[in-house]
Amino acid sequence: MEAVLSKLRPALRDRPPIDQFREQFDATVETIWAIHRATYHYRVADEAFRELRKSTQRAKTALRAMEESSTAPEMANFIGLLKLDDVKDALVAVNELVSALTQVPAAFSGRRETRTKGRRPRAWYSGFVRDLVEIAGWIGLPVTTGGGRDGDPVATPFTTFVFEVEKFLPRNLRSNSAAACAKQIDRAIAGSATEIGEQIARAQKPRGQFAESSDK
Repeated sequence: MEAVLSKLRPALRDRPPIDQFREQFDATVETIWAIHRATYHYRVADEAFRELRKSTQRAKTALRAMEESSTAPEMANFIGLLKLDDVKDALVAVNELVSALTQVPAAFSGRRETRTKGRRPRAWYSGFVRDLVEIAGWIGLPVTTGGGRDGDPVATPFTTFVFEVEKFLPRNLRSNSAAACAKQIDRAIAGSATEIGEQIARAQKPRGQFAESSDK
C-alpha cells in the first residue's frame, strides 16, 4: 500500500487518507483474486466438458443410426431389439447434456465468443481498470496512458498506478512492463462498453471522500 502511494506521490497534490485508500484498494484487488479463482475452475470444467461434447456427439450419431436401422428390410421382424423408445429417451438426455455443456461463459473459460485472432478475452480487466479509474478520480490522478512508453519505463502516473496495483494480483495476470500495462489499459477502456456494459471515461475530476478530505 505504502509502496503504491510512494510511486504516485510526485503526481499527487495531497496524500489521500490511508484507511479509505486501503479500503478501496483491498476491495479492488480482492475482487480480481476471486474472479481469478472462479476462472480457474471454469477453465478446468470447460476442458472436461470439451471432451464430453465429443463423446455426446458420437453418442447422438450412434443413436440416430439405430433409429434409421429400424427402416431396413432385414429389421422388419426384429425392431423390438432396437428398443426405440429407449433410444428416443437417450437422445433427449444427450441433447439436454449438450445444452448444459454450453453454459460455461467464454470470458471465464478462456474460449473466444467468435473465431477471431488476438488475445483471449480478459473481461475482468475492464472492471479492474474501471475501479482504478474511480480511485484515480478520488485522489486527483489524471487518467492518461499516452507518452513516455518508449523511453520511460514508468509511463504516466495512471499507468504507474495500475502497474503497481497489478503486482498484488496473481502472477500470471500481471503485465510484463509498464508499456504493456498501458496497452492493456487502452484495450480495456476501448472495450469496456462491451465487456462490462459501461464506457470508462478517461476524463476524471477529483471527487468523493478522498478529494474532500484532502481539501480540508
